[in-house]
Amino acid sequence: MRKHCSPDIQIKAAGGIRKLDDMLRVIEIGVTRIGASATESIMNEAKLRSTP
Repeated sequence: MRKHCSPDIQIKAAGGIRKLDDMLRVIEIGVTRIGASATESIMNEAKLRSTP
């Protein structure tokens, strides 16, 4: 999708985003918005990873 859209267009990934790695993977391929019901779990995982 990113190849066929203007850079001004935001792309949303929704469905199947349940883990931090899922979110990071779709961001890497150009997604700018995330629709996830597992937001709390994803954020908790991010906090755990950033804690030294």
